[in-house]
Parts: sequence; structure tokens; C-alpha cells
Amino acid sequence: MPPTRRLWQTAALLALVALLAGAAWAAWRFWPRAAGPLDGLTWGEVTRGDLEVVVSSTGALEAIDAVEVGTQVSGTLDEVRADFNDRVTKGQVLAVIDTRLLDAALRDAEASLERARAQHALAESDLARRVQLHAHGLLPEGELRSFETAVVTARASVVSAEAQVDRARENRNNAVIRAPIDGVVVERAVEAGQTVAASFNTPRLFLLARDLARMRILAEVDEGDIGQVREDQEVRFTVAAHPERELAGQVRQIRLQPKVEQNVVKYTVVVETGNEEGLLLPGMTATLDFLVERVADVLTVPGTAVRVRPNAAMQALLDKQRAERQAARGCARRCQRGRRPRPGRRRLAGRRRRSGRSALRHAAALDPRRRGAAARPPGADRAHRREAGRDPPPARRDRARHPGGHGGAGRRRGGGRTERRAGAAGVPGPVSAPAPALLAVSRLEKVYPGAEPVHALRGIDLAVEHGEFLALMGASGSGKSTLMNLLGCLDRPTAGRYLLDGEDVAGLDRDQRARVRNRKIGFVFQGFNLLARTSAVENVELPLVYDAALHSREARSRAVEALAQVGLADRLEHEPSQLSGGQQQRVAIARALVNRPAILLADEPTGNLDTATSMEILALLQELNRGGTTIVLVTHEADIAACAGRIVTLSDGRIVGDERVAAPLDAAARAAALREVAA
Repeated sequence: MPPTRRLWQTAALLALVALLAGAAWAAWRFWPRAAGPLDGLTWGEVTRGDLEVVVSSTGALEAIDAVEVGTQVSGTLDEVRADFNDRVTKGQVLAVIDTRLLDAALRDAEASLERARAQHALAESDLARRVQLHAHGLLPEGELRSFETAVVTARASVVSAEAQVDRARENRNNAVIRAPIDGVVVERAVEAGQTVAASFNTPRLFLLARDLARMRILAEVDEGDIGQVREDQEVRFTVAAHPERELAGQVRQIRLQPKVEQNVVKYTVVVETGNEEGLLLPGMTATLDFLVERVADVLTVPGTAVRVRPNAAMQALLDKQRAERQAARGCARRCQRGRRPRPGRRRLAGRRRRSGRSALRHAAALDPRRRGAAARPPGADRAHRREAGRDPPPARRDRARHPGGHGGAGRRRGGGRTERRAGAAGVPGPVSAPAPALLAVSRLEKVYPGAEPVHALRGIDLAVEHGEFLALMGASGSGKSTLMNLLGCLDRPTAGRYLLDGEDVAGLDRDQRARVRNRKIGFVFQGFNLLARTSAVENVELPLVYDAALHSREARSRAVEALAQVGLADRLEHEPSQLSGGQQQRVAIARALVNRPAILLADEPTGNLDTATSMEILALLQELNRGGTTIVLVTHEADIAACAGRIVTLSDGRIVGDERVAAPLDAAARAAALREVAA
């Protein structure tokens, strides 16, 4: 065979092998197949490291020792001799105010002093002559006393004139503004030719910092976290200008004075830090982490690993393993019980079995409740039940066995349900019942035990229809919060019945109530309860973590949709510290809506907000209600309750008022009016 032909055959064979290998790989890669337990997972590395608990906050940098330089006199700035960033020494001239008016005032004061001195000299000369006349008996005593008074008055005028001269001279000297300390000019607030007016408040002309090598941060810490901050605590922080550098500081002071912004209470924490490299500048915003606790050398996993959602195959595998473990535990318990002799087994083993009737008589002899039934003759028990209404007479039993006979009304089974059928006797046919209420409680009671039991709720009867906006009102201690806890399945009633969306939830245990809360109830509280170092979209996504069947992409999509619904589509990645009080409450409402609950429970949702922001939140709730969301709102303010369509009033654990609101207050219009007045 020629070599050329052999070469072509070898190349064709290799090409065929490569083609078959590519086809096999493509079939393995793209051929549809059932999802395995590990499909769709992203693998992360488990490492060892330090675990820390921190409190996060933000604050502004400023110099530790800063002095504001002002002026005590009014006038026009003639010269400004210092500029930004200039280093100055104590006593150095920073600015000069025009002194022409001050010089004139000084000359006027000096003239007044000369006048007062001349009048004083004249008064003393007159008194000397009057003293001589009085010595010769030519001047009465009373007239002499008037000349002495004139001398004293003239002397006081001299002293006053001297003080005026000193004041005018001091004002003249104050026209030259000097540096009170050695330092750096951080701020210059004036220009040459500008007029400054000194009144009760001294105008600030310059801001001097003594030393920028040491600086401090004034951080605002929420009242919920201030208990974890202490003096001398380690602090780490970063600034936007140097995000790659993590700087260290220390808590020097926790100021006792609270700051209230939109009804949110915060406290100022002073953190000191070094600035030897000059990286920090006054006014920079620092993001701080107060180190609360540190555990060294522990296993750490990526944060997404604790929020993994198993696919169907993985869930089936987990269920199988769980069932095997439960079966193994049950087998172990049965084996353990089998090794222990049961009490009385040997004693009863040799007894003969009684017949059914003798066993019944024996049980009646042991149980006092059954003695009467066992003592009655045969047939008396049926007659007794018929008299008590628990057993139908024979004719009724026959009709029950043969429904529909003799033209009477009967019952038939079809499709798994029993329905009434109209017959010749005129029994009405099926009537459509009204739709059940979304939420219905009957004779609901809650008693807190103790030495003196507290009756928080006393026989509450309440029904809330689909799409209703109801406000619960009442004074402190009326039972509003207790009723809200029961409606939200956060607690169990002492007595009564509670139907939520057709399901009786009054007797559910803790785990069952938790599942009901996650599926059917959304909560909005007075405190926003947002995770501090978590973005808005992650806070909203948090309730979806408990839904194992929901994919992470779907969870993120629903969280984004909920934030857009409350008007925060442009704040997805903002943390709570970067949001206002009203925006934080909107995030809390979006979190309550993300599971698409049957009802939204809002407990004083505007308690931490000002009036205008409160009306904006209520306008949002009204908009949600118009979209079909059922809302129950707890409040003690009449103007807040006026935004609802129904107001239920509680007092001492009882409902004392239930009225429909014909024209609810338009919260959006009220909020716009308040904003216009404030502007």
C-alpha cells in the first residue's frame, strides 16, 4: 500500500475517533437527566479562623482639640491674614476689623472721662467752701449734706467714664483677631470686606485644630446596641478615601445625652485614634465595628452555606436519611424495652381469656363510670341511648340504611362528600354558604398565671374579612398587644377558638405555630428589627430562607419585587444605618410582604416616626390594602386609627366598640400637606 494512502487512512481514523469522543462528551454534558443531590451547588472552603461579634455604626472625624475663633466687636473685615491649612502660632494676627468707628468711640469715651473729672473737681471745691461757712455757723447742716452728695456723685461719674474708656480701648484692641492656640487653620468662614455682627452669639471666623496627629470619631449608636459598647473597647474602622486600610481606635467616652431623630434614640460614642500618617481628615465619614466578643481558631464556612436550599433529589435523600435515623432510634427503644420485664406480665400470663361480655362486666366493676351500663339488662342500653338522643329509633335506622325511600329526604355520597338532596317532602336543596372570615376568634381568653392571675383578655369575639383594614385601639393595658400576639400565633390562648384562613390554630404547638406564621402572617413592629450589617434586600429575603423549595434566584427576585412595592427599588444594597427611619420601616413592611401572607399585622408601626413620616407609612398601608392585603393595625392614636376602614376599641380585655369608618382619612394627602407646611 502506498505510504500516502496509509497516511490518509490513519488521519481519517483519528478524525473519526475525535468525532465520536466529542459526541460522547456532548451527550454526557447536554443530554437531559434527572437532577442529582449535588447538582446546582457551589462549593466553598471550610477554614479555621477567628469569629467576632461586633456592633456597627458610622461617625464623623474631627480634631480632638479644636477651637472656634470669633469676634466680640462688629465691623467690616479690613484684612484676612490666614487661609485654610495655614499653621499659626499663639498670638498671630488672623484678621483685622476696620477700626475707624472704634477709634471714634474711644475718643468719645476719653472726652466723657475728662468731663467727669472736671465736674468732680468743681464739686470738691464747692464742698470745701461750704465746710468753712458751716464752721462759722453761716450754713445749715442740711445744705452742707447736699454738697457732700454732689461730690460723691461726681466721683462715681469719673469711675463710670473710666470704665467706658477701658471698654472702648478693649474693643479697639479686639479689632485685631489673634490665634488663641498653636495649630492649623481647618476652616475659614470669612473674606476680606465682609461685615461681621457680634451680638448674643459670637460669629465664627476660623476653626483651629491644635494637633491633627490625634483625632476622634463621634459615632451614633442605636439604643438597642449601646449596652454592648463600653469604654476602652477596641474599635476597627475604615474610611471611603482608603477602603483598603483597616484602622484601629478605642472608645473614650459614652455620652449620656440621648439624640432623638424621627423618634429613634441614639447615643454618641467618642472614639479616639491616631493619625500619624495624615490619612484622616476632619469631616470624613468612618464606618466602625465595635468589637464585642472574639473566639479564636474556629471552623468558618461561607455565609451562603447556611442558606442553601436543597433540590428535589437532595431533599429526598435527606428525608430518607431522617427516616432511617428515626427507625433506628425506634428499634433501639423497642429493644431496650424488650430487655426490661413489664410489671405484672408473669402474674397475668396464666389467666384465661375472658369472653367479651365477662370482660365488659369485669371492666365495669373496675370503672365506676361503667357500672351502670353493665348492670342494665340486654336492650336497656339501646333504650337508654335513645332516651338520651344518641341512638335513633328503629324506623330512623332503617331509613338511614335505605336513603331516599318513600319520597323522604335522603343522603347520598358522591365525590367524597355528602350532600343533601331535595325530595317530595319539600326539603330545600343545597344553599351556598357565605365565604368564611379570614380571621375569626370566639370567646378568646388569656390568663397569665401567678399569685394573682391576670385576665388579659375576657371572651373576645372578633371576625376580620378578606381585604379589610382594621385598627385595634385602646389605652395601655387594655389587651391590644396580648390580642395581637394571639392573632399572630406568637402565643396560645387560655380558652376559646381561633380560625385563621379556615384553620383552627388555637391548639397548635410551638413548631406548628411557627409554620403558620411563616406561611400566612406578616409582621410589622414599632422597632424595625433589621439586621445591622445586612443590606435592605437581604433583610427582606431573610424570611424566605425557611422555604426549602424556593430557589435562591426566586427568593432574590421576590425580595426585589417587595422593595419595589414599597418604593425602595433604588435602595436595595443600602444598610439600615444608611436609611432614614421611614425607609427602615418600609424595609420592614417589604419583609412582612415577601412571603405573600394572608394577613398583615402591624403593632404600632409609626411609634418611632414623626408625624409626616407616619402618614407616609399609613399611605403605603392604605395602598397595599386597596391592592387586596388584609391589615390589622394596633395603635393608641385616634388620627392613626382614622386611616382604617374599621375601628375596634378594647378596654380591660373586652371589646367595647366596633364601628365602620365611612370615609377613612387620606394619609397620602395628609402627608403631602404636612410636608408643604414644613417646607
